[in-house]
Amino acid sequence: MSYFEEYKAGHVVLPHELLSNFHILFTSELDFVVWLFFYENSDVAPSTIAAALNRDLVEINTAIKNLQSSGSLKVTILEVAGSVDTIFDANYAFSKLDEIQKAKENNIPLVLDEKTVSEDQFRDLMQSFEQEMGTITPFQAEEIRNWIEEDDFEIPLIKLALREAVLNRKVSLNYIRAILRNWRGEGIKSESDISRKREERNLADTRNSNPSGPSFHIPTGQWKKN
Repeated sequence: MSYFEEYKAGHVVLPHELLSNFHILFTSELDFVVWLFFYENSDVAPSTIAAALNRDLVEINTAIKNLQSSGSLKVTILEVAGSVDTIFDANYAFSKLDEIQKAKENNIPLVLDEKTVSEDQFRDLMQSFEQEMGTITPFQAEEIRNWIEEDDFEIPLIKLALREAVLNRKVSLNYIRAILRNWRGEGIKSESDISRKREERNLADTRNSNPSGPSFHIPTGQWKKN
């Protein structure tokens, strides 16, 4: 039985391999401790963890983002009858551990470079959002991640949408999401596409304000009868 299956069955003692692969599963000791809280209780609130560890909530939220980025934690947002619940699923660490062990047993090199680059880009994206919006909550981080993984928006395009929202002084996830969907409808996928669209609109505005065609002068004075 795999580590993941053992976990799902509800009788897992933390395996030694979890510690021997610590550097792959967790980016810091704090991340690991936060993960343990969610392993013990998937409904525990980040504020409860912060109080228990005598840490700032910002530090706990950062640890949660790191766990999501490393693939050791899945954050799910549930909306039921108008209320929003956040579920933190720690079993992804065991699923990832199974992948590591399988690679070792089959003498397959564990390739992390591609994912590392992707997660580095995501962290950089989060930093861009935090510069404009302040601390990003796990709920907000998961929504932004969904734009990438489910809606297939490219990270550079999301950054452009964020910049557009800042210029319009409407910095909110709802507004940024609306920008992205509007751009998708217009076929915009890059900064050059945005520039092209703006040039087209400016040209159209110029034509509307200066209609082409012959110019006629109609006298307004009194006409003389022959």
